[in-house]
Amino acid sequence: NEFVIRDDQFYATGDQFLAWNLSQFDTSHRTIKALKLYQDLERFHLKSNSKFALYYNTIDRLVFVYNKDVRTSDRDDLFLSSLKSYYSANQSNDESIAILKQYIESLMNVANGYVAGSNDPARWLYRDVLALCNPAIERWGSNKHPLIVNDLNLIRNTKASIETPFTNCVFEKQVYPQKPFLVNVEFKNLKSFTIEYRKLSESDFRDITILRYENRDAVIELVASRFPDSEQLVTVPDAGDYRKHTVLVSQEGLPVGNYLITIAFDT
Repeated sequence: NEFVIRDDQFYATGDQFLAWNLSQFDTSHRTIKALKLYQDLERFHLKSNSKFALYYNTIDRLVFVYNKDVRTSDRDDLFLSSLKSYYSANQSNDESIAILKQYIESLMNVANGYVAGSNDPARWLYRDVLALCNPAIERWGSNKHPLIVNDLNLIRNTKASIETPFTNCVFEKQVYPQKPFLVNVEFKNLKSFTIEYRKLSESDFRDITILRYENRDAVIELVASRFPDSEQLVTVPDAGDYRKHTVLVSQEGLPVGNYLITIAFDT
């Protein structure tokens, strides 16, 4: 039978983990054998003073424990708390960026699982992640060590994924000439945007229908070359959570024709 993890002690780090007598468990189980190996590797890396190897070993072990933990309600908090305390205990070392990167990735995994509209505190985790990313970029921005550069690039990408503005719009299935219609706009990290309507000639409509799949740059050039025939400025509240939100916009009716509809915003 497979050994089942149900004990918070498995998330211990540093001296607390090394001092733990794993022989109290059935050492024939593969899980216990693996944990004893992690202990041996941690002692070896401590002797060799290889901090990156030491941190990677601990991170791998915590991920291993997390994946083996059968509890669904506690393991996220235990895993994140362990990474946070491990980083705090080692953050004076430049190599600790490896721990921070894993902590940020793990926070993002929880944040990405947030269900919109719920009271889950995970709603605000993107904000917490940014509070970790910004000082990390300032601290390690000029460091040239390849492992640090790699981890910092991942942190930068995470920051960009949170802060980058986003829009998408969906229209009513049937829009009648000169009749008002609704536009459902999904947005992120914006305080305002402008919905632009450009009436297309038959040739422009034909070209865009083809080019939107084959040459998006050509479509962008066409949009830039035409002034909007109609536009609507929409101001939206800043929720401060760096998440996608939606707003329903009522648009005045338009004359008969084919229209290219775009959303413009300032970054």
